[in-house]
Amino acid sequence: MIKDLCIENFRGFDNLKIDNIKKINFLVGKNNCGKTTVLEAINLMISILDLNTAYYINAIRRIKEDPEELKNLFHNFDCKNNINLNYTLDTNKNYNLIISPIIKKDNLFLNGIVSLEYTFSTTEDKKNYKYSLENINSIERELLKYNHNIKGVYLSSAVEYNNLTNYLIEILKNKNEKQLIEMISFFNKNIKAINILKNDIYFNIEGIDELVLSNIMGDGLKKYLSIILPIVANKYDTILVDEIENGLHHKTIKHLLRSILNLSKNNDIQMFFTTHSYEVLKFLSEIVNDEFGDMKDTVNVINIVNTENKGFQSYNYDIDSVKELLENDSDIRY
Repeated sequence: MIKDLCIENFRGFDNLKIDNIKKINFLVGKNNCGKTTVLEAINLMISILDLNTAYYINAIRRIKEDPEELKNLFHNFDCKNNINLNYTLDTNKNYNLIISPIIKKDNLFLNGIVSLEYTFSTTEDKKNYKYSLENINSIERELLKYNHNIKGVYLSSAVEYNNLTNYLIEILKNKNEKQLIEMISFFNKNIKAINILKNDIYFNIEGIDELVLSNIMGDGLKKYLSIILPIVANKYDTILVDEIENGLHHKTIKHLLRSILNLSKNNDIQMFFTTHSYEVLKFLSEIVNDEFGDMKDTVNVINIVNTENKGFQSYNYDIDSVKELLENDSDIRY
């Protein structure tokens, strides 16, 4: 698991350091403070062999898939300063990823970014591995021995339906659907089974003669499944979720938090959630204190603040001090 990270010259950050990262982490702060950017940086960190990740995180923000638009990744669109992502795992191994622009040139002027070059290094040796889309195949075997085998998934605020079926296939294949059915009975106590037909998700509901398509069960259930299915599938080491509360009723938020905490007892998944909701943090504090007291040490709230004198800073709050954060920071509200 990641225990600390430093982000330099990426998106809105000139520099941000986050220490004492835990198993379950909630990123909070004002609008435009960089919560989503932290998720994107982590996604790049753990995807050192997937060089399409930079294009993917741009696409999520609806930035067109044009190489020149890669300048959006660099702080203030300034490609003279490389992106530098440094992170340490709980094994105390440190990794560094530098992302540089590859700029097309002619005799008169710069024509813009055409691709990215990556430089990966680790405390395990002193060698720098430089690679890009053009030569990744030739260096992939060397990189694999330093890859810390972190498998991650980034869930944007918009639900990607096709991914839901992929997660569910894994759950059904491993016969792990019983726990899932118990959790989704919150939405309808008569749900008896969940199935996939022609790449669609259907529910077997007692009292209804035919299977019910998930799309007509409501967006709340779909949002809930988008977060819970990859956790139940248990294929990933890291799960990144943007805007956990988006589209959910307050009772569903409580159920979602309980589900995440319950599942976390029996897996080794590190999770990061962004939220700008007062209610999410209030519910989290109450539920952990009242029902999951033995998990206090695994839950962390990270407040990202753009300070006047020191620039971007991160401040960690444990469950016992979340109430203090809520009382003192009126910006963490709807």
